[in-house]
Amino acid sequence: MRGADDRSTVRSVQKAVALLNELTRSRRARSVSELATAVGQDRTVVHRLLRTLKGEGLVREESGRYRLGGRVHFYGTAYVDQLALSRVALPYIVDLKATVFRKHPWLVTLSVPIGDVASLIERIWAPGLPLAVLGDMGMRLPIAGSAQGRVMLAYYAPEELEAVVGAIRAEALRERLEEVRAAGGVELATDEITSGISAVAAVILSPERRPVGAVAVSGSDLEPYLDRGAWVAARLRQTADQIASRLP
Repeated sequence: MRGADDRSTVRSVQKAVALLNELTRSRRARSVSELATAVGQDRTVVHRLLRTLKGEGLVREESGRYRLGGRVHFYGTAYVDQLALSRVALPYIVDLKATVFRKHPWLVTLSVPIGDVASLIERIWAPGLPLAVLGDMGMRLPIAGSAQGRVMLAYYAPEELEAVVGAIRAEALRERLEEVRAAGGVELATDEITSGISAVAAVILSPERRPVGAVAVSGSDLEPYLDRGAWVAARLRQTADQIASRLP
C-alpha cells in the first residue's frame, strides 16, 4: 500500500508542477477550466490542487481566476542568489554598460541555460533605451533560436545537444555552432526575438569549460556592428573571459 501511496503523491506533485508551469507561461489570470484544458487534467483535481497551492502562497485567486503567487518569487531569487555566476558577473556587466557602451542605448544582459531556454537573470540599461528592447527578468529565450542560447549550445557535448534540441535540430545547427566556436564563443542575431532588434552574445565558460552563461548586448541600432570581428564582439568576449576567470 505504501508504494501505491508514494506513486499517488508523486503524480500529485507532477500535476501541481504542470499547473505552475502553465501559469508561468501566462501573462493573465486563468480560470480553472482553462487550466484543466491546458494541462489535460480533470477540472475537480485542478481545483483541489489550486486551493492547496493558494494556501502555500504559490498561486493567488482573483475573482475565480488564478495567477502565480508572490511566494514563487522567493524560489526564483533564491536560485539566482545561489549562482556564483550572478554575483561574479554583475560588476563586469555594469562596468561594460557604464563605460564601453555608455554612448549607445543598448541593453546588456546576463543569461543562463535552463533546459531548452536561455533565461535572463540580469539586465543593465540606461535612460533612452527603447521599451521594445527591454526584456523582462526571467525572460525565456529559445536556446536554439537566440544568440544567447546558441553560444552556450556550441559548447554542449553532442549527446547533450541532442537531448536538449533533438537530433534533427542538432544536425541543422552543427555548422552554425562550429562557426560560434571558431569565433571564440561569439554569436550574432537580428530580428530573431523581436523585429528590428539585433544582438551580439559571448559565452561564459566554467573552469571545466562548461557553458554556464552568456553576456549579450542588444539594441535597435546595433546592426552595423553585427560582425564577429567588430569591436562590440571583442569587448563582449573580453568581459565574458573576465567573468569566467573569477568563477570558483
